[in-house]
Amino acid sequence: MPYTLSSVLGILCGFIFIYFPILSIFFASLPAIIYSAKKKYLIGILCLILSLAGFFYGNLVEREYRENINNKETLVKFKGHIVSSKDNIHLFKTIEGKNLRVYFREKIEENRAYTVECKKVDEHKNPCFFSTSDFCYAIKVTDEGVVNLNFFEKAQKSINDEIKARLNEKVAPVMIAMTTGHRYEISREIREDFQRTGLIHLLSISGAHFSLLFTVFFIIFKTLTHLIPCLLYT
Repeated sequence: MPYTLSSVLGILCGFIFIYFPILSIFFASLPAIIYSAKKKYLIGILCLILSLAGFFYGNLVEREYRENINNKETLVKFKGHIVSSKDNIHLFKTIEGKNLRVYFREKIEENRAYTVECKKVDEHKNPCFFSTSDFCYAIKVTDEGVVNLNFFEKAQKSINDEIKARLNEKVAPVMIAMTTGHRYEISREIREDFQRTGLIHLLSISGAHFSLLFTVFFIIFKTLTHLIPCLLYT
């Protein structure tokens, strides 16, 4: 009877060790303490051994259970295509329209659709500048063929490629951010410089950009409305 009780107590206390460490150790060793107090040292030693064995077993099972739960919660699977890549970190745009940065050691070609299975991280020690909420490590990447981009995505990609071809690698990401809103290739140093000078808002699509765009179109249409009557009467 004491041996069974010691084993069961040890297993149960192993499960709750993460929540109540001191109490769980005390209750696991309680049978050994009681029999040692009665001067039944052999039974007490055996109870302690069984309690410790049950304790470690329960703690191991509880750990594996928590790891399985965490893995299920952090595993992400999505379909999408690459918007940009830098140092094995690829910015994917999912079919739902979300952006997710994925680290993958092997080379991934652009202009292809992929199914990606990856694991999100709770924290990072990588010197790269990114938010952990949209970053994960790829476990499996499956090529699904050529990606079908819509008109606006093709236009954005064409503009970004043209800017990259004409400007150097430090200036191009800033110009791309101001033009098409893709801010993901800007280096940490440049971003911090913009933050210190209070100009970080220039790197996002804002009301100022739409006002400028509206002004340009207004001037174009105003010019056309003045030219059309002249052209009709000539």
